[in-house]
Amino acid sequence: MVAQNESIIFYGAGLFARQNLKNWEEKGLIPTCFVDSSYDKWHQVLPSSTSKGKTYEILPLHEALRKYPYSQFFISTSKPLINEIAHFLIRSGIPRCRIINYSYWRSAYRKIQKIKLISIMYFLRYFIILLDSIFPKNEKKIVFRSIPEFSDNALEFYKYITRNHPSKYIMRWVFIDSIYQKNPNFKAVLNRFHPDKCHHFASFKGLYHLLTCKYIVCTHADLIFDFISMKRHCILNLWHGMPVKTIGFSEPMLSRKLTNRYLMLGKNVFFFTTSDIFKLCMATSCYAKYKNIFVTGQPRTDCCFHKSSSVEKLLVSEKTYNKIFLYLPTYKERSRNYKKDVNSELNNIFYMKDYDENKFDEYLQKENTLLLVKPHPFDEIAYMDFLRSNKLSENIKVFFNLDFISKNIYLYEIFPYANCLISDFSSAAIDFMILNKPVLFMDNLTEEYKQNRGMIFPDNYEIFLQGAKVKTFDQLLINMKAISKGDDKYKEQREAHLKYMHKYLDDKASERIYKNIFEREGRTR
Repeated sequence: MVAQNESIIFYGAGLFARQNLKNWEEKGLIPTCFVDSSYDKWHQVLPSSTSKGKTYEILPLHEALRKYPYSQFFISTSKPLINEIAHFLIRSGIPRCRIINYSYWRSAYRKIQKIKLISIMYFLRYFIILLDSIFPKNEKKIVFRSIPEFSDNALEFYKYITRNHPSKYIMRWVFIDSIYQKNPNFKAVLNRFHPDKCHHFASFKGLYHLLTCKYIVCTHADLIFDFISMKRHCILNLWHGMPVKTIGFSEPMLSRKLTNRYLMLGKNVFFFTTSDIFKLCMATSCYAKYKNIFVTGQPRTDCCFHKSSSVEKLLVSEKTYNKIFLYLPTYKERSRNYKKDVNSELNNIFYMKDYDENKFDEYLQKENTLLLVKPHPFDEIAYMDFLRSNKLSENIKVFFNLDFISKNIYLYEIFPYANCLISDFSSAAIDFMILNKPVLFMDNLTEEYKQNRGMIFPDNYEIFLQGAKVKTFDQLLINMKAISKGDDKYKEQREAHLKYMHKYLDDKASERIYKNIFEREGRTR
């Protein structure tokens, strides 16, 4: 039986859901709430079929996720719509392993038992760690793990080893979200990199490769570290961007589980940064040994120096538009430690109170300018909800992770085509400056962000924000027009501060990481 306190969200609150509610309740699938895309149903209630007086609230998707962030999704609709809704949820950023693609409770019940496998593994945690301390390690085996799956610095470093040392190492990917095992888009992106060698973490093969590998390449303080003896592995944490906002022990609040992981990371892991100042940040935020932090650059910026035919197809043609602006905001909608990093709501893509949609559209059309918007992976759900009820200009294109993955494109491959980046406190802004191009910084939510999340250097964080600070819509438009005309006012200032952010301005980050770790390890054995 499913536990009474299990958090379950039913997507769909129409006739089919009402008809089957009694069966679900009788078999122990007690909904936490219902989610529906119809605005006229929001915040209404569904009466229980088995308990008089009990009701279930109907919420919009983003609000349900904010209140119940770790729930399972049951699609409670007629069969013809199942695939369409499942695809929408996946595009919204919800892991496939949390989506039950069945209309009837029996199938759903069997599915949820599989989802509990990782929870069961925690009961066997110390036994798995014991196995890890006993199993011999293969000196030629590397296991890769990233969040989101198959992405970021881990993927770019994987590509580097595949190109330059194809037969020297046995490489495996370990993933947790089941979508990446079955979704054809992800199989396509890894078709060049042995997709058959990707295993779920909770599978026998996944655990076997994790426990027998010498090297682990990752991007986060990941849950896989709860199940291994870290001293027996050589772990490379490539991280997922240089910090402007607080991370690790510099954050105002940190859960006990994350605290333990950061403590383990600091003692046993190699870190890699883009400059000496970020080396200091990582040392203090993760309690990392200074000698275990290398200034190499990030693998994900290696592709910034090369143009891609896949990106050209995505954009149709670079010459179609006079200028291309890329908008990469950090996440704001997802809750951390039970609260959001900002209090403002997503009423428009820039979170601006004085935003004029018609005026912005008129500017884009007149100047033949394209705005590419890529929400943070954690905010894709909120943006999907926003786009369902708001029509944007034809010159504004919003892309999500699956849009890129289906076309074998990595986000940073778009950087060479963008004339300017619009961002806020995202580490992508630090990365974009390696190309010495203009950056506009959205400054309208700074105070909220400083209060709720905090900056790594609270009094001097602006040293990393070398570009125009934009608080109002008029300021945004004025600066975009100036950049379109080639007026880069902050070029000299940006060049003067670039050394604080990037020691190397080239595409050799992966090569330096490989030489610092793998070649050194080879010499010491």
